[in-house]
Amino acid sequence: MVGLALKELKKVIHEERTLIVSGISLLVGVGLMFIPSSATAHLSPIVIAILNNGLICGSLLAIILEQGLMWKDAFRYEDSKKINR
Repeated sequence: MVGLALKELKKVIHEERTLIVSGISLLVGVGLMFIPSSATAHLSPIVIAILNNGLICGSLLAIILEQGLMWKDAFRYEDSKKINR
């Protein structure tokens, strides 16, 4: 299953950005599964529910990273247009 997913990711236009976003999100999501519940006991129940779910955190991080990298690329494109004028 993972092999099929990686083959599909290779078909994406911005391959490097996609691999960075998916890799970091996957590592964070899996890593959060190993945090003991006693580490988040002092937090509010909503935060505990989010932090204890690696799928939610990984998905949110993927969205934030993807939007941030797209924003960075847009500014880089705008800067290159200004220089070429």
